[in-house]
Amino acid sequence: MASSMWGLVCVMGLLASGSLGTSPQLGPEQGRVHPARPLVPRGAPLVPASVYQRIEDMSVEQTSDEAPSAESDDTGRGFPRSAPPPGANHLQAQERRGPDSAATRSNCRNRPIDLVFIIDSSRSVRPAEFEKAKEFLRHMVETLEIGSDATRVGLVNYASTVKIEFLLKTYFDKSALKQALARVVPLASGTMTGVAIKTAMEKAFTAEAGARASSTDIAKVAIIVTDGRPQDKVDDVSAAARASGIEIYAVGVDRADKMSLRLMASQPHDDHVFYVETYGVIEKLTSKFRETLCGKDDDNGSADTPLNGGIDDYGLGLDGRTDGKGIHNENGDKGNNGLDVCTQGHNCQHICVSSGNSFNCKCRFGYVLNPDKKTCSRKTLNLCCNLIWECFISGSETCAQGHDCQHICVSYDDSYICKCRSGYVLNADKKTCSLLGLDACAQGDDCQHICINNGNSYICKCRVGYILNLDMKTCSRADACAQGHNCQQICINNGDSYNCKCRVGYVLNADQKTCSQEMRSEITQDACMCEAQIVFQKKIAIPNNIQLKCISWNKGQGFIACGGDDSVLRVLKLESQTDDAKLKGLAAPSNLSMNQTLEGHSGAVQVVTWNEQYEKLTTSDQNGLIIVWMLYKGVWYEEMINNRNKSVVTSMSWNADGQKICIVYEDGAVIVGSVNGNRIWGKELKGIQLAHVAWSPDSRILLFGTVNGEVHIYDNQGNFIMKMTISCLTNVPGAVRIAGIHWYAGTGGYVEPDCPCLAICFDNGRCQIMRFENDENPVCIDTLMSVVSIQWNHCGSVLAVAGSLKASNVEKELNLVQFYTPFGEHLRTLKVPGKEMAGVAWEGRGLRIGLAVDSYIYFANIRPDYKWGYCCSTVVYAYTKPERQEYCVVFWDTKNNEKFVKYVKSLMSITTSGDFCILASKADDTQAQQDAELESGSHARFVLILCNSIGTPLDSKYIDIDPLFVTMTKTHVIAASKEAFYLWQYRVAKKLTALEINQVTKTKKEGRERVYHIDSSPSAANDNSPDFSKASTATRDPICCITATDKTLIVGRESGIIHRYSLTNVVLIQKYTLNNRAYFLSVNCNSSRLAIIDIAGVLTLLDLEVRGAAGDSTVNQVSSGDPSKFERKDVWDMKWANDNPDLFAMMEKTRMYVFRNLDPEEPIQTSGYICNFEDLEIKSVLLDEIMKDPERPNKDNLINFEIRSLRDSRALIEKVGIEDASQFIEDNPHPRLWRLLAEAALQKLDLKTAEQAFVRCKDYQGIEFVKRLGNLQSEPMKQAEVAAYFSRFEEAERMYLNMDRRDLAISLRIKLGDWFRVLQLLKTGSGDCDDTLLEQAYNAIGDYFADRQKWINAVQYYLQGRNQERLAECYYMLEDYDGLERLTTVLPENHKLLPEIGQMFATVGMCEQAVNAYLKCNQPKSAVDSCVHLNQWNKAVELARTHNMKEIKSLLSKYASHLLEKNKTLEAVELYRKAHHFLDAAKLMFKIADEEAKKRTRPLRVKKLYVLAARLVENYHEQVKTSQQSKTKGKKSEAKFALAGLLEEDATSSDNRIVDNAWRGAEAYHFFLLAQRQLYGGYMETAMRTAMHLREYEDIIPAVEIYSLLAICSAANRAFGTCSQAFIKLESLESLEPDERQQYQDLALEIFIKHTPKDSRMMERQRSSEGQSERRSWWQQLDVLMEDMCGVIDNVI
Repeated sequence: MASSMWGLVCVMGLLASGSLGTSPQLGPEQGRVHPARPLVPRGAPLVPASVYQRIEDMSVEQTSDEAPSAESDDTGRGFPRSAPPPGANHLQAQERRGPDSAATRSNCRNRPIDLVFIIDSSRSVRPAEFEKAKEFLRHMVETLEIGSDATRVGLVNYASTVKIEFLLKTYFDKSALKQALARVVPLASGTMTGVAIKTAMEKAFTAEAGARASSTDIAKVAIIVTDGRPQDKVDDVSAAARASGIEIYAVGVDRADKMSLRLMASQPHDDHVFYVETYGVIEKLTSKFRETLCGKDDDNGSADTPLNGGIDDYGLGLDGRTDGKGIHNENGDKGNNGLDVCTQGHNCQHICVSSGNSFNCKCRFGYVLNPDKKTCSRKTLNLCCNLIWECFISGSETCAQGHDCQHICVSYDDSYICKCRSGYVLNADKKTCSLLGLDACAQGDDCQHICINNGNSYICKCRVGYILNLDMKTCSRADACAQGHNCQQICINNGDSYNCKCRVGYVLNADQKTCSQEMRSEITQDACMCEAQIVFQKKIAIPNNIQLKCISWNKGQGFIACGGDDSVLRVLKLESQTDDAKLKGLAAPSNLSMNQTLEGHSGAVQVVTWNEQYEKLTTSDQNGLIIVWMLYKGVWYEEMINNRNKSVVTSMSWNADGQKICIVYEDGAVIVGSVNGNRIWGKELKGIQLAHVAWSPDSRILLFGTVNGEVHIYDNQGNFIMKMTISCLTNVPGAVRIAGIHWYAGTGGYVEPDCPCLAICFDNGRCQIMRFENDENPVCIDTLMSVVSIQWNHCGSVLAVAGSLKASNVEKELNLVQFYTPFGEHLRTLKVPGKEMAGVAWEGRGLRIGLAVDSYIYFANIRPDYKWGYCCSTVVYAYTKPERQEYCVVFWDTKNNEKFVKYVKSLMSITTSGDFCILASKADDTQAQQDAELESGSHARFVLILCNSIGTPLDSKYIDIDPLFVTMTKTHVIAASKEAFYLWQYRVAKKLTALEINQVTKTKKEGRERVYHIDSSPSAANDNSPDFSKASTATRDPICCITATDKTLIVGRESGIIHRYSLTNVVLIQKYTLNNRAYFLSVNCNSSRLAIIDIAGVLTLLDLEVRGAAGDSTVNQVSSGDPSKFERKDVWDMKWANDNPDLFAMMEKTRMYVFRNLDPEEPIQTSGYICNFEDLEIKSVLLDEIMKDPERPNKDNLINFEIRSLRDSRALIEKVGIEDASQFIEDNPHPRLWRLLAEAALQKLDLKTAEQAFVRCKDYQGIEFVKRLGNLQSEPMKQAEVAAYFSRFEEAERMYLNMDRRDLAISLRIKLGDWFRVLQLLKTGSGDCDDTLLEQAYNAIGDYFADRQKWINAVQYYLQGRNQERLAECYYMLEDYDGLERLTTVLPENHKLLPEIGQMFATVGMCEQAVNAYLKCNQPKSAVDSCVHLNQWNKAVELARTHNMKEIKSLLSKYASHLLEKNKTLEAVELYRKAHHFLDAAKLMFKIADEEAKKRTRPLRVKKLYVLAARLVENYHEQVKTSQQSKTKGKKSEAKFALAGLLEEDATSSDNRIVDNAWRGAEAYHFFLLAQRQLYGGYMETAMRTAMHLREYEDIIPAVEIYSLLAICSAANRAFGTCSQAFIKLESLESLEPDERQQYQDLALEIFIKHTPKDSRMMERQRSSEGQSERRSWWQQLDVLMEDMCGVIDNVI
């Protein structure tokens, strides 16, 4: 059904355009395959969208034998169905040929081939068109005999990638092959045809893939089907494929590139290149390929003419015969057993066509069959050609009477003329045609519509209804307005007709012809974005008062789409157009550059949404019809349409990358489709009515909002995950509906990490903002109004909530737009006129919003509260990047046009004053923060960073109050939360190097800090210790803004109360009460007057000091001078002059006003933010323009404005003269004007006037300058000095050099600090330059680079300037420690820089280098300290010992303690031993030995430890003896000498036991080991005696081990008496447990039952005659005894 409907749409489009006239029937020739070159790309519109008929409006009976396609399924499957592509009006109705036609009924039996189809399935091939291509392949397969020995078929599918669907060896069965073809799906991407051909050659036509060898004489054929221009090169790869034996056929469809087709195809091109206009007629090529690949089919009729191939007027080189397929059998039978009936004889006048066992007669082209079905007669024929040909209508039938034209005959009165087809030229005989040598159009042209070959060139023509423009290439609609119209104001051509429009300020009346003046509304409402303003700029009226339903603003391209009742759908675009460089951004006048009505909907348009990535608009109306619109050459056209015919679309949403769209219907149906029209998946949520849908930023989650207020979470494949918890509706009774869901995708970065970005609002005014879909702690808001729409701005920093509020004192509801931060803080409320608001939309950069109200679109300007400031000719601003979480803070030096960038996490504000700025942010968990917390005793959650004008941090303070409001003066930084304010008196040196700044920040800050609660009344008493606990106390009247000067602090509260404090001693002086809450405060330069901008954008003034006495007549000179009566609305910025307390500038809407004594000057059109106001000049920066490309600020966006008095004075001086200008300046005095006069007098060397003017402006330097000029005798010298004074330094330098005064030129540059030029002058001079000055220049340039942290450049100049100190700094900052080490070797000994270098090395952990530096400057103590600090104790001890330092004892103790803490006792012993502290080492060694003994370590190891300890004690004795000998003077006896040594040992030793009995432990374990060695050696008696010696060492070896060994040895020696005493001792040990004691008793009982407890071993030893056998018996008994004893001892021990 879909196919026939599509055909009807095409036909109706043709009838509407008039291209087919009134032809009642489309003959077969209209279905011909056309060779014409595609005029425009696919989708390029050739007719307006209005000519298309919607599918759902047509009731067409299905005439095709094709099954209904997926596009027509009423469930929505197959979304979206393509609408007639632009250009479809030249498509002609076609006769469908089924697979049973004569051309396809027989197989190709006589010519088996290896055939590979290479099919283009790129994005340009629509799904329905790809199905046509597959149908063409199936018909081709049907005509072939498939088999392993017959034709083999493979398929290569390609787009950007290449996929081999199946190989030649995969299918040998025709039905399976056709099923495989049906399963192929498009890849939908680019067109890499070259890659596809290469893949086919290398992988598809191989033996492994099923291709047969060349020796079999089986042809390899590739058929390429494509509809576009290849995105890669095809010539080389195609040539390689052809050279490998592959015959290539190229089939081009629609906009296929003919040159590329010829480059791919084999020769001759006439036989291998084919072109068709659409996929709808591609199947007509089936018979052509069958005849080409298989030859004529003799079994089934005959072709009228052989296949000529080629591309001509009528398709495939068919000489205009029939439908381009020759004569074919129409009866559907299989012929007469292969016999051609016609060859047997027939009576047809023209053509005989075999039909089974019979035949039919046909007529040639231009004839009709007579009723006898045999003869033919001529017929009247209208030759209507393709769109690229003129249509010639036959007149008097001259051509029908006969002609001799080779190609085309055209009747002309009573004669005729001959014409040739495209690509041919008429010969001299005016009858025959020859092929053109060059088809210029085929080589490429730039005609918008039609290209006509003209010899070797071409000319352009336009289609019907268009005229050729002056460029002779493009076309425009015929100027209907020029033919006459009845529009009152403006006539706009619209195709063949016209529309009327009105000028700006007027609206079109209901008659669509006349105009009425528009009731414009400029309503100033609440300010927005903290320091911003909303002002209605303009409104656009929709004709006929049609109610709007929806609005959407394309943030990328700026298009605005709005839909409403009566199927109204409009696309608008506002653009600024101005040649004035100062009029940029919102200040520039904006006009509608597009105002197009899109026709295609039949009901109220309810949903509009943009696909910004692909420039598509998707709309839906109340009937469920969805239309996707595309932009072509500045006009919007239908691209795709779809209608389920079941339900209404309630919401649509494209994902972040524009690849997918999700559509939800009211009945619960969900469809997810791709950007190219393919359905991805569909789902029906039973029993759920859907209202909204939103994608997550990563496209993994879908949120479905239901009618009853629930939000369901699904994954991107349609699987249910969970229901969302709606926290904001807790305890809310009744039913609610979702008003809007918007999930900010993060394309513009985030305000701060983990920032809420998912907003869900309900019609009852409740909203919740979440960080992610299952956020358990969302931000909840109650807007207290009925919400209809919500939307985030471009960077997710502001949420706009649109709705209405029923006020108690007003009958009708008020339309409001409320603005919130992502954290729920309410910013401003905007009141909107009108009855019913339908939607809100943000402009791409967040500078405007569009509001759909009734039948109007209101546009409101918004001034964002940028994080920015201005200090010392530097603009400081911050912006976010999507790829980074931190703010990018740019310090843009506007004077030198340099920028410095730093990244700050969680930046809150930027505040500037003088030469410095303050960056307020949330604190990180750093060491500095921890130190600050220890210092203040509180948890520092925020940090204030003081920076200079290039972003170098000078100081910082960690505070525990939220710095919502920050201001600063030349000496103080004041930060305020809602409850308290904090003062920090900062101190910064005038000139610090980068290294010095780093050192300063590490030292203790000396600034004073104080904290005051807003409800307190501070006195003058100093509070040096800030108590941040004050800040946590709540207040009923929070702080809302602050400002300060050097002597006054002003704090505003939400109730309207203003506190005035003195500075620097904080004392509350006075309170003031305002009528409204202030949001911006500013004090003039002498602290006498306060400017207040309240939340409504109203600027008022308040005198802080009395300006004159009550009777002073000067106080009330003019009424405008009374500040209490001053009031200005719509103000969003203001700035006091720095040098005049009565002068200020303010921004009102998009105009700047300058006030002097409250009198305004004429306004200046601008939208800039005021940076500075000084010397009658205002410096303004266009931040809106800078933020377009913040990484590359342009000086064009920095604008200087001169106020009127300065402009007038300059004009008077230039035009009238100095004397008359002097009188004007006398009447309007200002230092800048007097200085202007002085400068003008200096220009003319009028020194007297200049001196008087300098006196009036109190410029003492100017006075001195004039006097110095008076002392000069040379006029050129005076002129040079004046040029230098006026900053014309190049001119002054040139004058000095012309006077041969290079010294003055150098002096001038030195004063300017232009050391680069100084260096250049020194080097280029003719004489010898001063080496000292040259070094000074090198060092100054080095300082320049060092201040900018360009250390590498600085090193080069410091080397030449021999500045070793600064060179060391640069090496350190560059981490070039090799260079720093080289510098150490170069410096002489005791150089003052060496200690600093040593400290640098020690800071980075390079101990050896630090020691070398300290030793070279003779500071061993610092070297030792560095070693200790770096835990290089060995080095420290060695240095201490080498240099005989007194601190060696304490140093050793520290190191030993350090080692012992890490359980490195042996290392500590070694430390003491190397330091000759033998006694300390011995103590530690004895301790180790004792611990090892307790652990029952091997006795030999314990013995060695005791021996080492004893040796250390012996070393100690030797040390004492040596020291005593050195102290002894004269001769003493040996006894006296020994006595002195002993006395010294007693005096110095703290442990006499260790000194006196050093070997006792070693002895004990020696005997213990010796006894066991003797026992096992068979020396029983000796072993027993040795064991008995062990009884003296019970303090060292456990008694149980001693007496157990003695018992064994005595038993072995048969001294059972001694053994009995040993057992008695063992049984009496108190350390034994009862069960252990019992074991000893049992063993003793067992032994002494057998043996008497007497020592008998001595007698037995005397028996020398005792035999060896008796000894062996004894040893056996001893083994048993020792085994029992060892078991008992093991149990005990």
